[in-house]
Amino acid sequence: MSAKLDDLWYCAAPFFNGRQVSLCEDIEAVFKQNEVPLFTPRTESQRGTPDTKITPAIAKLIFTDNVRAIQTCGGGLLAVIDYTLQPRQKVVFHGQYDQMEIRLPDTGVLFEMGYAHALKIPVVLFTMRDPTKRKLNVMLSACARGVLFGIDALERFVSGGCDIENVPAYEGAYQ
Repeated sequence: MSAKLDDLWYCAAPFFNGRQVSLCEDIEAVFKQNEVPLFTPRTESQRGTPDTKITPAIAKLIFTDNVRAIQTCGGGLLAVIDYTLQPRQKVVFHGQYDQMEIRLPDTGVLFEMGYAHALKIPVVLFTMRDPTKRKLNVMLSACARGVLFGIDALERFVSGGCDIENVPAYEGAYQ
């Protein structure tokens, strides 16, 4: 089954630091250049400025916007699975301070993936790291149709009509 170019896609991605925002901008540009509609919470469901304190009321509005967009995306959900905190950032882990760079999933992306999968909306993973050289959680990989590695692969996918059937299957190790 091939998604029509006029079907809305949803981009589930973290955008909490400069590197993540830059990647989101690159993804958004690929969809825009190919005239494929894309809902991205980074630009379409934010309330206020980046410095605005999110109140319970604003959080509910953001959640409602995002859920509604997932429910109406006819193309699929692109889930960015690159999660990196800034190097040398202190993180409390089991009561200890860890000075190493660590990779943590964005729980919002995980929710969006699971919700889309439950609604039978195709989920496609996207990463800038070689997927054959990483371990991916079984539940995440199993809910996705496949994985796109890099902006060039995303460009080929989008310019080729967002054909879900041609997304390469995940071939890395599992955790």
